[in-house]
Amino acid sequence: MTDTELYSELISAFHLMWDGFPFSAWLLKRDRTVLAANPAAVARGSQVGGRCYQVSGEKSVHKQCCANEALQKGVAQRACIYASAQNAVLDSYWLPLPGVKDVFVHTVINISHLAKPELFHE
Repeated sequence: MTDTELYSELISAFHLMWDGFPFSAWLLKRDRTVLAANPAAVARGSQVGGRCYQVSGEKSVHKQCCANEALQKGVAQRACIYASAQNAVLDSYWLPLPGVKDVFVHTVINISHLAKPELFHE
């Protein structure tokens, strides 16, 4: 199977699973190129072919990126991150795809309404 065929299959599966998710979700390559974005991510400015980190414009939230660790270990990773520009606490997940090298799903869920006050700081 070629990369194009593999990505096409993954992109279709991604949209089937994540288009109804009410928060941002992306299908990403290791280099953070967006292969697919759900409607919530597109509404925030995500573009296929762009980079996931271009959307927020806030470099500090990307210091806690766990994508490399998720891909290296082959196990989902999670981090709760305070985004000062949004004054929001974000529950972020990096989900490697079993049997697929260098591609993962990344989701970001705004949990500010559930977060303890001490999470609202860097």
